[in-house]
Amino acid sequence: MTYLDELQKLKTLMDDGGITAEEYKELKARILSGTDGYSDGEPAEESTAVVSNKTTAPKKGIIAALIAVAVVAVAVVVVFMVVLPGIEERNRVAEEERRIAEIEALNNTRVMEVEELIDAIGTVGLGAKGYDSESKTFRLPVELIEKLEILATQNKLSLNQLVIQCLTYAVDNLEIDSGDDEQ
Repeated sequence: MTYLDELQKLKTLMDDGGITAEEYKELKARILSGTDGYSDGEPAEESTAVVSNKTTAPKKGIIAALIAVAVVAVAVVVVFMVVLPGIEERNRVAEEERRIAEIEALNNTRVMEVEELIDAIGTVGLGAKGYDSESKTFRLPVELIEKLEILATQNKLSLNQLVIQCLTYAVDNLEIDSGDDEQ
């Protein structure tokens, strides 16, 4: 192998990252100055050994790339084992807090509706303290009971409250026969 071949090998090694630019300059200078044992354009065995060692040495760029890949792999493992479960837990807690807030808002709305209903009943005079009540059993047609239940639900009243309102209205507006009519 000639010194030109040897220089070409050194240049390739430097381009591939096997040796640094400083090492290339030093080895090139040794080859060109003849201090490396070149005589008549032929390298000595010693010089070939120096270049051969550089060729078999691991390339710094490849090692750096492998280290970078390993670091990324460790980072991915950390993300999957540490970060993602933490994010999932925070999302679960946030969802639970949102549900609790919805339930509280719904409860507050219902409390306000009940308070309005109590005020309305108090205004009509039904259910307010001050009148006595007594339990009685009445037989009513099933269809009438179904209608009353629907009306009570639509007006957010209990069936008992609706029946009291209906009976109060009926009694207040009942035309009593004076007995003068023919029987």
